[in-house]
Amino acid sequence: MSVYSFSQIQLYNKCPLAFRYKYIDKIKLQEKEYTSDLILGEIVHKVLENLYNDINVFQKNDLDFYMKQYNSIWKQKIDDISQEGKEIIIKGSGNLSDYIKRGEIYITNYFNENYPFDSIKIISTEQNINFSLNENIKFRGIIDRLDKKGDDFIINDYKTNKNLPTQENEEYKEQLTLYALGIKQKYGKYLKNIYAQLHFLHFDIKDIWQIDDLSLEKIKDKYIFIINEIESKRFNFNMGNKSEFKEVENYGCKFCEYKSICPLFAHSFMNDETISEIGNKTLKSMIDEYGKISKDINNLEKQKNNMKQIFINYSQNKNLSRIYGNNFYISVIKNKTYKILDQNQLKILLEKKGKLNGVLEVSSSLLSKLFKKGELSTIDFKSVVQENIYNTIRSFTIK
Repeated sequence: MSVYSFSQIQLYNKCPLAFRYKYIDKIKLQEKEYTSDLILGEIVHKVLENLYNDINVFQKNDLDFYMKQYNSIWKQKIDDISQEGKEIIIKGSGNLSDYIKRGEIYITNYFNENYPFDSIKIISTEQNINFSLNENIKFRGIIDRLDKKGDDFIINDYKTNKNLPTQENEEYKEQLTLYALGIKQKYGKYLKNIYAQLHFLHFDIKDIWQIDDLSLEKIKDKYIFIINEIESKRFNFNMGNKSEFKEVENYGCKFCEYKSICPLFAHSFMNDETISEIGNKTLKSMIDEYGKISKDINNLEKQKNNMKQIFINYSQNKNLSRIYGNNFYISVIKNKTYKILDQNQLKILLEKKGKLNGVLEVSSSLLSKLFKKGELSTIDFKSVVQENIYNTIRSFTIK
C-alpha cells in the first residue's frame, strides 16, 4: 500500500481524475513552474526556519540580519530561475516587487511580535515525519516547527495566503491533527498535551487549539476511510475499470496541468473540424451558433412568460376570457388540479358518497372528472384534497 500525504488527499478530494493522472498514471505534462505565491511562501518559511535554528543554538540576531537574509534569498532565487531561461509567473494582481514587500512585512511583524523568542524550546524545524494511521496505512508530512513549552508540544504551521479560510474550513486543522498522531508516535513519552498553531502571517492571526484523543481519532478515521476508498478505486482501475476516478470541476481547474487531457477541457485544445454533413461548417462555429440560439431562445422564453403573466393579470382585472391584438387574440383558460393529501381518508369519504365503485387507488384525474361533472363538491373534501387553480393562455390568429 502506498504512503499518503495531505496534499495527495487534498487533490483526490478536489478531483479524483487529477489524482489518478498525477499519482497513478504519473503523467507530467509541463515543466516546473515558478509562481510568485509559491516562491514567497518558500522564502518566508526558509527565513523563519533559519531564525529558529539560530535560536535553538542560543544565537540571537536582530531583525535587520533576517531582512538582509530574506532579500538575499530572493535575489539568488531570481538569478537561478533566470539562468534556467524561465521567469516567475504571477497568477494574481500586482508585480514581483509587491510579493517581495509582502514577505518583508510578514517577517517584520512576526519578529516584533515574538521577540525575544525565549518562551519555548525548539524540537525541530521543517521536520519530515512518517507515521501510521493503522497497521496498513502509512502517512507522511513536513512540520514547519515543533515546539516544547513546559510539558506540552506545539505543532506550528505558517501560512502566507492572502485569503483567510473561514472557520468552517477544517483542512488545515485536519492536517495538523494528523501530524499530531505522528508526534505522539514519535515523542509520546515526553509530552503531556499536544497543541497545534496556525500562523496566518498576512493577517497577524494565530489560531491555536488543543488536539485531544477524541478529535484525533475522529480525523484519523476520516482519512482512513478516504484512503481505503482510494485504494479500492485503484484496485478496480488496475483491473480494467477505467471509469473509477471521475473528473470534478473546481476552482483549481484554471491552473491544472492536466487540462489538455481532461474530458472537461481537452477539446478546447484540439484543432477545429469541418462537418461536411452540414454545409462544411466547422464544429466550433456550430457550437457557437447553437449556444447563441439557445441563449436567444431562453431570452425569448423569459419575455414570453413575462407577457403571459401580464395578459393573465389584465384579463382577470377586466373579467375577460379573451384579449385582442391587431393580428392575434389571446385566450385565457382557467384550470384546476387536485392534490390528494390523505388517500385512505379520501376513500372513506368517497365510499360514503357512493363514488368509490371498487376503485383501489383514487387519482387526481378521477377526482377532477367528478368535480367537473358536479357529482361531488370540493367543499366536502377540503380536508383531504388540495385544490390548485392556475391559468394557461393560447394565441390564435384573427381570421
